[in-house]
Amino acid sequence: MAIDEMQEISDFEVLTNMHKLKHLVLHRAPRLSTVAPIRHMRDLEMLHLVDSDVTDLMDQIADLFPKVQDLQLGNMPSFVDLAPLSRLTLTDLYLIGNPVRDLRPLVHQRALRHLWLMKDKKSEYQGLTELSPRVKVHFAEY
Repeated sequence: MAIDEMQEISDFEVLTNMHKLKHLVLHRAPRLSTVAPIRHMRDLEMLHLVDSDVTDLMDQIADLFPKVQDLQLGNMPSFVDLAPLSRLTLTDLYLIGNPVRDLRPLVHQRALRHLWLMKDKKSEYQGLTELSPRVKVHFAEY
């Protein structure tokens, strides 16, 4: 399920009954500030949250979405620490527009194949050279 341009939507309760979703894309949802409406989607394999600031997501992400492999967290100002992702088996990770700079928690992500980062912050990333050579790092502009 993909929902784009959600700036005017403030009631996300419709998502609470969609337990069996495997793919969820929520773009431009600044009013989505809590993981509550999607917390029951334990079968998600792909989760894209862009232009939202779900402040309670990171501490719970591995417990709530243990099957997520493709994770896109774009332009989420409160997302600064990758350590909570260490319990996931990620293949794709998109971090454009976030204040994340320490990539060292990704060193042990053996399944990781693609990582998207900010082009203009390339010199600021710690642990970039420690990533597996299997990881294709993509630098993009936001």
